[in-house]
Amino acid sequence: MKSIAVLRLLQYLLWILRGNETDIINIYDHLRPIVELANGGYTLNRGYWNEGTKGPLQAEYQLCKLIGDFANFHSAKTLLDIGSGNSIPAIYWKSMYDSLNITCIDINFQGLKMAAGRNKNLSKIPSSNTGPVISHVNATGTSLPFTNNSIDRIVTVEASYHFKPLALFVRECNRILRENGLLTIVTPVKTIRTHGLTSISKFGIVSLSMSSKNYLITNISSIIAGNGFQIVDILYLGSQVYEPVTNYYIENREMLRRKILHEYPSCLETLLYKSLLKTRDAYKNGIIDYVLIQCSPK
Repeated sequence: MKSIAVLRLLQYLLWILRGNETDIINIYDHLRPIVELANGGYTLNRGYWNEGTKGPLQAEYQLCKLIGDFANFHSAKTLLDIGSGNSIPAIYWKSMYDSLNITCIDINFQGLKMAAGRNKNLSKIPSSNTGPVISHVNATGTSLPFTNNSIDRIVTVEASYHFKPLALFVRECNRILRENGLLTIVTPVKTIRTHGLTSISKFGIVSLSMSSKNYLITNISSIIAGNGFQIVDILYLGSQVYEPVTNYYIENREMLRRKILHEYPSCLETLLYKSLLKTRDAYKNGIIDYVLIQCSPK
């Protein structure tokens, strides 16, 4: 059993160090269940926490609400969620903005199929919508199958560091956005450059799917400005992301650990726990943050 766990960890390391699109799909397919077990639901993102937040799913919805307000979804008719994952944010946005036409785009075809199936069964978010909830398109973020000047809003939540090259993704967004459209990038960011095993030593398992270059706030800002956009606003949310989610795991670790150990070896749960601690400490030390970036075409 231990040898199998070691081989699995080595496989994860190979995927991140190589980092092509197939590797990213493999990482998510294999690690998604452990994150879902830790979160107690289908949510994968860290969420937005305040004093009244009771758990990861509520934090996810609070982040979705913040994004919708920040990106002015109320004045839009079309929205692309690129790197949509399990589509939980899109389901929430559809419940809040009934007339919004939402398309989820992801390179992981099997993940899209699972998300589409879950959409039919998720009833926790009330909605008056009676038509099709969400469309799903299997595509890469660097080659978007939409016509020029056709989309009102584009959002990508914790996925922009996967788009290689990031500049091509930004140019594609600029091509398909209408003149008064908005691109919103929601992402963890670093203020120092780290690579490979050095990144893992600083940030743990959270570094397994993050490109160092596309994770630096200075790089992201430069690429946005150099590819047809101006940055309208940036919200820094690290204080309401990293420490609260880590504290939630610490307070509930015994229960979460039991769930995880039903499916995974203990070394993976330990790695997840230590990674949360590393990420919290990295924020406290001023080398990591979490941002919402609002961009408009020049």
